[in-house]
Amino acid sequence: MPRYLLPALALMALVFAACSSGDKDDGNGGGDSGDNTPAATRTKAPSTNTGDLEEHEDELRDTVPAAYKAIFGEGALDAYKYASDDFKDKCSLDDFIGIMAFVKIFLGDLDAEDIEVEIGEIRYEDGRAFVEVTGTIKGEELAAGDNSDDFSDYWVYEDGSWKWGTDEDDPCDTSFGTGGGDDKTPATGPGSSRSEPAALGEPVDSGDLRITVLSADLDAADKIADLSDFPSTPIPGRRTVLARVKVEHIGTNPDETIQVYESDYKITGSKNVVYSSFDDGTSCGFVKDTLQGEMFPGGELEGYVCFQVPEDETDLLLISQPSFTFGDTARRFYALE
Repeated sequence: MPRYLLPALALMALVFAACSSGDKDDGNGGGDSGDNTPAATRTKAPSTNTGDLEEHEDELRDTVPAAYKAIFGEGALDAYKYASDDFKDKCSLDDFIGIMAFVKIFLGDLDAEDIEVEIGEIRYEDGRAFVEVTGTIKGEELAAGDNSDDFSDYWVYEDGSWKWGTDEDDPCDTSFGTGGGDDKTPATGPGSSRSEPAALGEPVDSGDLRITVLSADLDAADKIADLSDFPSTPIPGRRTVLARVKVEHIGTNPDETIQVYESDYKITGSKNVVYSSFDDGTSCGFVKDTLQGEMFPGGELEGYVCFQVPEDETDLLLISQPSFTFGDTARRFYALE
């Protein structure tokens, strides 16, 4: 098995175990998806009395399926609403978005009918609810939750709604064992920072990857029409930016593969806002020949990454950050103009 797939499997185990053990959060008006305020400074009123929790069991039985659909069928912002304050303190919204991007790549686009969830036994203990979940996702059967007392994930009733929680110290840490993310190069020189981006055509090393931005089209709406059978309708006030990227595997382990995705790349500019390639407001839709694939050492991939950005964004920079590296050490910057 490629070493680079291990974080993916760990992620899926985390998500499926969360659903099966009941750590998925509740969707009855979950909190502000963008609220990253530390829990200590937020007003919260968790219920700890078992009797009080049982009074809200019907809500929990409605919330868990809604959370499932948010995780697998909607977007990161919708899913993050179900996270408890404690979970948000351990996993920032940015890190969570990165995880959900990979889930989307792994499972593809799912409709509501692809997700079937049934709620079984619910156990209450120490102000927490543990939920047994069965069902299917895209035809794949979910195992019933662990019936032992050794649960690592759970639900809490917080500020009038159910939210998922976890005992994991760092639930969004998936940086281990990723060939592309084990950065062995000093973060100095061209590409190491926004103030010193690499120029077009200049290769930059990041761990076992060597990345070169070959070309950039800063107003590519016409070109996208030729590259897509189903191009997104341009959003008024935005322009399409298309970059051609080459990625080489320069590692030395002959058995190690690295997987590369378009979602490893983002874009920023004069407004200091970071735009992804997969959000509704910034996606270019289905584009042929996007950057995606898997390589052994010595292999190379080439493809497009595409974004819609505000027309008045200037000084555009492409940002590369291999999947499952949520720190700054593997991040590199490339000038597009």
